[in-house]
Amino acid sequence: MLDGADIHSETSAAIYVRQADKVFLTMATGSVNTLSNGGTFTAIDENNIDAVVFSKEDLTLNGNGTMSVESPAGHGVVSKDDLVFTSGTYEITASSHGLSGKDSVRIAAGSFTIVSGKDGIHAENADDSELGFLYIAGGVLQIDASGDGIDSNGSLTVSGGETYVSGPTNGGNGALDYASDAVITGGIFVAAGSSQMAQNFGSASTQGAMMVSVGSQQAGSTVELTDSTGQPLLSWTAEKAFDSVLLSCPEIVQGAAYTLTVGGFATQISMDSLIYGTNIGMGGMGAADGRGGMGDRGDIGGKTGMGGPGNRP
Repeated sequence: MLDGADIHSETSAAIYVRQADKVFLTMATGSVNTLSNGGTFTAIDENNIDAVVFSKEDLTLNGNGTMSVESPAGHGVVSKDDLVFTSGTYEITASSHGLSGKDSVRIAAGSFTIVSGKDGIHAENADDSELGFLYIAGGVLQIDASGDGIDSNGSLTVSGGETYVSGPTNGGNGALDYASDAVITGGIFVAAGSSQMAQNFGSASTQGAMMVSVGSQQAGSTVELTDSTGQPLLSWTAEKAFDSVLLSCPEIVQGAAYTLTVGGFATQISMDSLIYGTNIGMGGMGAADGRGGMGDRGDIGGKTGMGGPGNRP
């Protein structure tokens, strides 16, 4: 149990799990715990230790305390098996990935503030395409990532919680990135970033989602969504510049109309289907209501001149 722990390693992980069945890292109620690395990772065995918390086995983090993780040269928390969070408050700053799990990353609850030089949350298993998945069932996540905001090299499922992503400003990464499929069935999800690699949730989702190109927006721009009566549904301020935004919340339903306002930009969106704006890439020239438009892909809905789901000629 961590109860006011302050663990620092200049050249390796503050906590290293080499061999076990399952490991639980629990924080005492009300405790504040600090884990950090000095800026280098020096090999001490055959494992490539590259995180402040590094586990070769299943790792579950929980408790009603706070964990601060500082990783100036590597990842924040890594499991080479399943990485699971069931409670706790986490403040993670990492030069590479914030959280990374090989078989999966699963978040049931907790509060997360993640600032990362690469992906905010990363799940990848190069050996098994059925693994490397990411599941968010609860919690509140605030992610500021220079790489992908949320990256699942398998599938992504969101069934609850609140997730807010200030994604990359470069076109080589996306606020949301997944390999096979992404499904949302509940919760609040807002992700802003570059439109060049933007992805929406897939058609198997049971909760509405909209991906909209909003033109060049500066850091500090507020994203606001209202329903047809003007009732506010979402309001969130992005940490970085962006030109695409993905939104989902329980109030987005098929057949309804909404107004999206971002900075000085506003557009009317009609949810003719449950998912508005799909796949990757810029949409063609669109109408002011965010519908349709000219162009082959028309993948990102939204603004005059930036197109919604386009009709092929």
